[in-house]
Amino acid sequence: MSGLRHLAFESCIAASPERVFAFHERRDAFALLTPCWSGARVVRAAPSLRPGERALLVLGRGPLSVEWEAVHEVYEPPKCFVESQVRGPFRSWRHCHLVLPEGDGARLRDELEYTLPGGRLEPVLNLVLRAFLGRLFAHRHRITSRTVLAAPVM
Repeated sequence: MSGLRHLAFESCIAASPERVFAFHERRDAFALLTPCWSGARVVRAAPSLRPGERALLVLGRGPLSVEWEAVHEVYEPPKCFVESQVRGPFRSWRHCHLVLPEGDGARLRDELEYTLPGGRLEPVLNLVLRAFLGRLFAHRHRITSRTVLAAPVM
């Protein structure tokens, strides 16, 4: 039986929470954070992080590809924003992006709640997914840190 699962990924960045959050508000942030090896393609990035804005991705290639649409639900700069799946490969998916003060910098924390489609292969699928998400969010946090630290202070 499929149940709600939780994952979290976090890292510290030597920049203010405002700068880290501002990176996520860039129009190209989602594309920058989506690596070519992920099998995901951004079809339509959300125009902003504000509630009601939607993004559309395609996962995979060819006849096995699936569309994944997400809607932003919460927007509290510079602390957090949240999006959830409208339609896609999961029964449910919710992603909370937190940017918290940490000493002289920020702690970037991604909290995921998801429910898999179910079936006999769910335990294996979950193991594969967890490994994939670990690699994906390590990449995203590296890109965020690199980009934020390279940007001039305004």
